[in-house]
Amino acid sequence: MKPAPTVILVGDSMFARMNKPLIGSLATAIGSGARVLNCAAGGSDSGDSRSAAQLLARVRPDVVLLSVGTNDCAPWKAVPENDFTDNLAAIIGAFRPAPVLALLSPAIIEIDRPGQGVRTNAAMSRYRDLVQAVIGAERSVPTNVILDGAPFPALEADGLHLTVDSYRALIPAMARLIRDRLSST
Repeated sequence: MKPAPTVILVGDSMFARMNKPLIGSLATAIGSGARVLNCAAGGSDSGDSRSAAQLLARVRPDVVLLSVGTNDCAPWKAVPENDFTDNLAAIIGAFRPAPVLALLSPAIIEIDRPGQGVRTNAAMSRYRDLVQAVIGAERSVPTNVILDGAPFPALEADGLHLTVDSYRALIPAMARLIRDRLSST
């Protein structure tokens, strides 16, 4: 009998804000007794995830689900795009042979943050495209496609973070992507 798969969530607040019930729902949706470890931290950028990957890889996960780009493109961080793609490649390398999948950053409500500037959808889109180019569209959860036209608010009042309803809508797609990778390994 195969042991229960281990899935690690790595990245920024898009995962860090997933509470215990949502993590449990994801594990249940994956099935096979999956263990989901949420190792994300709000405010993290791809460099932080790259550093964490070295340590987290020791867990030897079966699948890694990554959420980065939202903070990398923020004007107060502005991680250069070539550094961002280098970080993605290093994260993938650190977890090899486990597949690294991605939750793509959602479109946001552009809000001026005094003293910090405006995080824009144009910048978010560029970094989202880079994630797809490095990780692959077939290995990515298309957040905007799933949430487009949702009958509930997709974002919290801050215009950036996903609502609980959004997570509930995304969990089936995350679980399906993870199950597909588990069955192909």
